[in-house]
Amino acid sequence: MTNAIDAFVKQDFSVPQGKAIIAKLKEEWKDVKSWGIPQLKKLGKRLKDFSVADLKSLTREQFQVC
Repeated sequence: MTNAIDAFVKQDFSVPQGKAIIAKLKEEWKDVKSWGIPQLKKLGKRLKDFSVADLKSLTREQFQVC
């Protein structure tokens, strides 16, 4: 999974494609609010594909990583 995420963040996917991949990560990692700081940091620029609801569910610390 880690190698797939590393490859994912380096690609220039369209916003709909990025959102679809985030949805798949949510199936694997569960709710965004439960994601750890290392997981969020690993996503890098793909954090822009989060929905408003996902961003609102983050803690202050998680949001600062974004």
